Amino acid sequence: MRRTRQKGSMLLEVVFASAISVFVVVLLVAVQIQVGRNFERALNENTNVRSGYRAVREIRAIAQESLSATVGDSGRRLTLTEPVRSGGVVQIPIVPNNAQPTTLQVDFTNGTLSLTRNGVTRTLLNGIVNTRADGMTYTPFNVTQFAPNVTAVHIRLSLRRNVRGQNQQFWIEETIYIRNAQ
Repeated sequence: MRRTRQKGSMLLEVVFASAISVFVVVLLVAVQIQVGRNFERALNENTNVRSGYRAVREIRAIAQESLSATVGDSGRRLTLTEPVRSGGVVQIPIVPNNAQPTTLQVDFTNGTLSLTRNGVTRTLLNGIVNTRADGMTYTPFNVTQFAPNVTAVHIRLSLRRNVRGQNQQFWIEETIYIRNAQ
């Protein structure tokens, strides 16, 4: 007598296939969790760096229209003298607005960069520290004259932010040329 095979699966085959399926699902979920954490970390880091560059971009826009730049308070204060404007337009002949200079002040105690323009003070950036990532101190503002009517403003900022329980430090450095310096 010939035996015919039964159609269907044996219990052992079903258990083995189910175990492999559960292992694959757990593995995919673990990979998805790790990818989500890395994405969030990268997004936070990008947001922190962009906030610093947004502040520097605003400073650059003001500095490039300025007539002069001076540094005070051991390099923690930058004073920019803009031309006098009437209705938003620069008056000709160009006259410096010495009555209301624009001031940028770094306060390492509070960790802020503040901008005072037209008598109004606001915070441009938070989380500023007085050391670079290598532990060395730095000077936030420096002014150098390269040629007659060409002045360079050097901005250096070190930001420390807490990202998911870890302190991350970012270094932002920019050189801005004031072409119409007097």
